[in-house]
Amino acid sequence: MRDLTAPWGRLRLFWLLNYPFFCLLFLSYARHHVLAYDPVSISYFVLLSLVQAGIFSGLLLVALPALLYLLSWRKLSPLFFAGGFAVIGLFILIIDSLTYLQFRAHINGTMLAMILSPARAQVFDLTWVEYASMAITVSLIIALEAILYWLLRYLKVWVQKTASIIQGVIILLALVVQGAYAWADAAYEPRILQASELSPGFYGATAKRFLARHHLIDVGNRPMSMAAQTTKKINYPHHPLQLDVLTNKPNILIIAIDAWRYDSLNSEITPEIASFAQQACRYDHHYRGGNSTRAGLFSFFYSVNPGDFDAFYRAGRGPVLFDVLYQQGYQVGVYPSASAVSPPFHRTTFVNVRNFEPTTAGNDSIERDRAIATKVKTFMRSAHTANQPFFAFAFFDSVHGYNYPQAGFNPPFQPTAKVSHLTLQDKKQQLLYQNQYRNAAYFVDSLVGDILKELSRQGLLANTLVMITADHGEEFDDNKLGFWGHNGNFTAAQTHVPLVVHWPDQQKPLQYQHTTSHYDIVPTLLSMLLGVKNPLADYSLGLTLNNTQARNIILMGSYGKIAIFAPTAALIAVTNRLGIFHNESLQGLPLTKLGLPGDLFKMAFAQINHFHGR
Repeated sequence: MRDLTAPWGRLRLFWLLNYPFFCLLFLSYARHHVLAYDPVSISYFVLLSLVQAGIFSGLLLVALPALLYLLSWRKLSPLFFAGGFAVIGLFILIIDSLTYLQFRAHINGTMLAMILSPARAQVFDLTWVEYASMAITVSLIIALEAILYWLLRYLKVWVQKTASIIQGVIILLALVVQGAYAWADAAYEPRILQASELSPGFYGATAKRFLARHHLIDVGNRPMSMAAQTTKKINYPHHPLQLDVLTNKPNILIIAIDAWRYDSLNSEITPEIASFAQQACRYDHHYRGGNSTRAGLFSFFYSVNPGDFDAFYRAGRGPVLFDVLYQQGYQVGVYPSASAVSPPFHRTTFVNVRNFEPTTAGNDSIERDRAIATKVKTFMRSAHTANQPFFAFAFFDSVHGYNYPQAGFNPPFQPTAKVSHLTLQDKKQQLLYQNQYRNAAYFVDSLVGDILKELSRQGLLANTLVMITADHGEEFDDNKLGFWGHNGNFTAAQTHVPLVVHWPDQQKPLQYQHTTSHYDIVPTLLSMLLGVKNPLADYSLGLTLNNTQARNIILMGSYGKIAIFAPTAALIAVTNRLGIFHNESLQGLPLTKLGLPGDLFKMAFAQINHFHGR
């Protein structure tokens, strides 16, 4: 019995009692599998989950407590640390599982940066139900750990030997899992590679050169990968921009609404914008460069692959659009409602905007949205008084948070209420959720209408390009795959957005049916309005908006993923962190076809590397 009371023995027994619960959580990711449930995929995933649960729980419940016990000169109880780490570890896995369910991505550095940012409340708008659920979850885990601690006193000596055997088996299984992954990575076996993506914190061994050198795989038959993306410095633009002298300098007003669905552009939800669209151009098949704000705004202002966000961040290189605006004598005003610090747009997209203020004062998105509407109207009046052309960008946030005023505002869509994502299986909750969104859009529409009316009152509409769009869409489980919100997939529900453009001196409304994307915005502005003479490819991946040439592929990005949206091929190729992709239908369903057509792959590879050094 002496071994049972020794710190090391009790730690191993406490680990053994916790290990099944860690296994259950790792195995729970199976419900997110993108492949068919075949024996190879299931067997590998089960083994991987058992190994990951053993490693993760072993580090938390044995290695770290033992280390802290020794560092305390054996004065502090290692079981005390183990109990605390068990609560933290189980809670993190539950949160990560819910995160993966919503976004199909594990908690990563980017998400942690946003969580720890002072602007986190603007990014993660949780309901009281979700806060209460987290508190209850933590309480239940603490109760579980207390019960397991109580059970320790009743365990027999032979149980400790069982713990040793299980730990030995986990080590052997870890070698099997790593060997299987190394072979799958070299031979491109998607059933193993994609199952590996489900497990948080897993990094597989690679041995392509070793296996090829010993003729254990045929590298010539390996499917194409995006992993070979160059790491050279960015080369943007390719050549210095050459400008014409402008005799007419039209104003430019761009209004973006966070998370605005394409089908929300109608006379019921956004009546002011819908009315304005009747005298403008509508681009009915317009897509963003991703399903998140970071990718959406980056592709909009740079016309560059969203996967290059970090490279441009490190280089501190802003979009050439703002350089040209200043060279042509424009006043520039950029007004985001949500913080531009997280994601760090103040160091990328707006880094070369003079006197840029990355935050807007206000207690919530409602106050901030009202504030930027006022700022934009004041800015336009000031530029008009100074007889200078202006570029104004307003980015509204309340739709993203499903927020609208509770006083002095009559929400037209009823019933309505803030709803937790945890309750969206219920049809009544879904109606409340969707009506809350529609009421928020109706509120923002009124602010946009005020700006448009101010533009007309000043007599500026005839000489102003007005553009109204979104950073990404918002899904209401459109594809019946369990997705709500955005940043979860690359289907049209999350990437198809409205685009309304009123050109200077436009006389009649027009409606375009060809595919366009946010990559087309910068080349349209620079070549058609701002006098840039360079070929479009010098500074963008797009075409002009009115060019009806087919967009065979549209690069899309998210936090940690790149997708190739190929409307002409009726598929979406989504890459994992290794650059290996799996194919989905345009509705997000997995396809058995593994590769892209060769011409599309070459096109995508060229676009991904287009602005890297040569």
